[in-house]
Amino acid sequence: MKRTLFALLSAGLAFAASAAPLRAQEEDSAGSAPPMMQGQSRMSAAKLKDKLGLTDDQVSKLDAARKAHQEAVKPLRERMKADIAKLREQVKSKASDAEIKATLDDLDGAWKGLRGAMEKLKSDSAAILTPTQQAKMTLWHVRRMRQAWRRRRNARGGMRPAGGPPPQQQ
Repeated sequence: MKRTLFALLSAGLAFAASAAPLRAQEEDSAGSAPPMMQGQSRMSAAKLKDKLGLTDDQVSKLDAARKAHQEAVKPLRERMKADIAKLREQVKSKASDAEIKATLDDLDGAWKGLRGAMEKLKSDSAAILTPTQQAKMTLWHVRRMRQAWRRRRNARGGMRPAGGPPPQQQ
């Protein structure tokens, strides 16, 4: 049970930290959010800090861990973006299997680096948060992931049988 909660927490933290640059243009509704939490949620930073019971020291440590994570994954993301573009072009131009395999291997190496950075963020966060705070953060992330899944499902027109037509729009 502890492993499951910790895994969910780490996945949520890693996702939130690595996805933060993509949402950096969103403004925090509180307006004065700590840097750690700017653009990461619809919940204001003050509310999140209050719900988790974070101290100012924890906020600053988590912010430092998030910044270090972002710096570590930035070159990996750029490498992955370039590899995916290269792979797309190779498939389009019908490159040899050896060339495609080399690009896939490069992409796999970038994924492994990204997973390593996520593991580091997970361990850094676990060292900062108490077990209760970790549990609260995990539950918060699970709720957010479920909400995102529902939004994606609804955007596709709801659930449908595998291979079946989309539901009729009325």
